[in-house]
Amino acid sequence: MHEQSAALSPTPDHAHPPSRHPAQLLAVIASVCIVGFATGITVPWVSLALHAAGVSPTRIGLAAAAPAIGTLLVVPFITPWSERYTTRALMAGSALIAALSMALLAVVPLSLFPALLLLRLLMGAACSVLFILGEAWINQMAGSGSRGRLVAAYATAFTVCQVSGPAVLSWVGSASLLPLALAVASHLLAGGVLYAGFPAGVKFSGEKSFGLLGFLKRAPAVAVAVGLFAFFDVGLLSLMSLYGMHYGHTERVALLMVTVVLVGDACLQVPLGALSDRLGRLPVQIGCGLVLLFTALGMPFMMQAGHALWPWLVLFGASAGGIYTLGIIRIGDRFQGPDLVMANASVGLLWGVGSLLGPSIGGLTIDYFSPDGLMHALALLAALFLGALVWETRLRK
Repeated sequence: MHEQSAALSPTPDHAHPPSRHPAQLLAVIASVCIVGFATGITVPWVSLALHAAGVSPTRIGLAAAAPAIGTLLVVPFITPWSERYTTRALMAGSALIAALSMALLAVVPLSLFPALLLLRLLMGAACSVLFILGEAWINQMAGSGSRGRLVAAYATAFTVCQVSGPAVLSWVGSASLLPLALAVASHLLAGGVLYAGFPAGVKFSGEKSFGLLGFLKRAPAVAVAVGLFAFFDVGLLSLMSLYGMHYGHTERVALLMVTVVLVGDACLQVPLGALSDRLGRLPVQIGCGLVLLFTALGMPFMMQAGHALWPWLVLFGASAGGIYTLGIIRIGDRFQGPDLVMANASVGLLWGVGSLLGPSIGGLTIDYFSPDGLMHALALLAALFLGALVWETRLRK
């Protein structure tokens, strides 16, 4: 089954395929990665600042969830906006709105908690517009023969930039406004890069042929992949250190486990993307699903396996990240124009839901099914993903 997707319609000055404009591609990748770095600083800074001010854990959790709520609220509007306004205006404008909302955090008293929530919600909505349109353009610009490597390189760069945020925060400290100033400057830089490097008249035009439900029907495996990785990235990684400590590891070693999982996620995406360019998306994605299923089920045994645990964690992180990255690559293979934006917006919506539910579901699995329930839940999601992949493949024949 093949979708009839609307095509990209640039202005006459940019009538060539987007893949012939590497400067545009570089501008989009750089801007999204810069915003990823700023997000990596801002999220922990807000939590630490609220904690230092004596704010309750419940309110800190609400502040942490506000950006995801902003994502859910803005996603339905992204596709119509992308058809009406130019990509440069939307992305650069979103970067400026995010910078303004972060700057206001410096002047709004933390005691005005509703105002803080509103700013965090606005920040999440603005960043979501930038991320969704940015990923859509990266996929649009990539040629089919190199899409795997290009999207995987972007995913790696974004992960490294996002992880660098907390590292910089640990270096400069959270007691001052310097981390917030760095985040504001990063968003302004991203907006400037977009404005200078992206043409003024280019936008997605045409009509989309499906909505969220249509995306779920067309790409059920991608939908499950997004939910799986949201659970992994937000829920499991936030609880992974507790899982390691349950097996007798020190807090330092347990935190190192999380770092190694992230290293596996970041470092092996480009090889997996290149392999998918050579062998095809489906076999590599099936391989990632099987490896994740196997490593999740084997994690309780490997926790006490000494040095063998560390390469196991690398495979664990790489396979989870590969499932998501290859899902994004397959979206670029199948959709174009407004349908591509709609597909990415659907991914953003599913990610927002997964980000809200992931920590709660992860905590419940530990409370009611022992700490190993966390890995069993991830293994179940991996099996569900493999089943959805088989079903989707049969539907398209």
